[in-house]
Amino acid sequence: MHSLTTRSSMRDCLSVSWPGWRSVAKAGSRLAPLGAMALLAVLVLTAALPAYAQTETVLHSFNADGTDGYNPYSGLTLDAAGNLYGTTLYSSSLSAPGGTVFKVAPDGTETVLYNFAGAPDGSEPYYSGVVRDAAGNLYGTTIRGGTNDLGIVYKLAPDGTETVLYSFSPIHDGYYPYGGVVLGKKGTLYGTTSTGGTSGVGTVYKITRSHKTETETVLYNFAGQDDGCYPRQEDLIVAKDGSLYGTTVYCGPFGDYGTVFKVDPAGIKTVLHNFNADGVDGFNPYGGLVVDKAGNLYGTTYGGGKYGYGTVFKLSPSGNETVLYSFNADGTDGINPYGAVALGKKGNIYGTTYQGGTLGYGTVFKLSASGTETVLHSFANTDGAHPYAGVALDKSGALFGTTVNGGDFGYGVVFKIVP
Repeated sequence: MHSLTTRSSMRDCLSVSWPGWRSVAKAGSRLAPLGAMALLAVLVLTAALPAYAQTETVLHSFNADGTDGYNPYSGLTLDAAGNLYGTTLYSSSLSAPGGTVFKVAPDGTETVLYNFAGAPDGSEPYYSGVVRDAAGNLYGTTIRGGTNDLGIVYKLAPDGTETVLYSFSPIHDGYYPYGGVVLGKKGTLYGTTSTGGTSGVGTVYKITRSHKTETETVLYNFAGQDDGCYPRQEDLIVAKDGSLYGTTVYCGPFGDYGTVFKVDPAGIKTVLHNFNADGVDGFNPYGGLVVDKAGNLYGTTYGGGKYGYGTVFKLSPSGNETVLYSFNADGTDGINPYGAVALGKKGNIYGTTYQGGTLGYGTVFKLSASGTETVLHSFANTDGAHPYAGVALDKSGALFGTTVNGGDFGYGVVFKIVP
């Protein structure tokens, strides 16, 4: 089931075209000046309104009806045809209640591609979306299920066949992979686990494939304290030289505020930034990172900043951090961003906040290159509530994302915003 719910601009409700105005003026009536004044008043009023030029459309409302999944925490992946792919934390199938992988066509038609059944299959993909290779295979993670019920890495073929590529174990291996995987060269998969490893606070791993055999290697074990701990971002970034970039939500020399890190192909880790709750810097970066052509990294923090409600930050290749925007709980601005940001044209940055906005259900925002923030959409619950992940952009500049709650049935939506 799907619905198409459209939120139109306030300007669409006001028209400056007044057919009677021309006839009154032409007749030379003493009312003609009043007509001109009325038209001028409408023009002034319209010019004073905010330029709400974007339209939000609910492409799909999730429904716990026994067939659909619900509570999509993950972001979306687009293919060349405009189809959207993602996951839901839960499914309402009694035989396979551990979440779904879904597809939403451009017209809003949703198809459940796979229902997770729990051990030995995976269960609960949580924040992990999917990545898609050239052959149409999808890859992702679940935090439960597998041989040890500690999570898996899976492959989903175009025909719906699922293969468990790796089951995490508690013996020197990481487990509970909240974040997804990213594709590197020769089909190598990279990801993080939020727990486990030699110190029990998470790992960076890779999975190589050859002759239909998958081998998992722990590239780095987080040590906690100054080293960082509990990476939970959506995806890592793989640089051209094979280096990996990501965030840890907690630890660091200033307390449980998180870090930005780099792990090179040899497994050597460098902390690029330690977040500090000093009233200026952000802290607790739940979302992943994006990189521009110059090598600058961009991300969000859930808390901190000037007002304490989170930030958008930029990190230069040399490690210099700049807070680009601090969210403010003023009743209209969004607050507490969990997801990563997306880079658009002309230096614009797009993202979501989990809360805030005019009704408190979260927002979609744009941050210009000059640092001006615009709330593109404030969720109203009926059209979605609480977007956890960031947004994906297509070539036209349209934004796509998910909300955990809200919609026709209260279980979350897939939405589209056309700026």
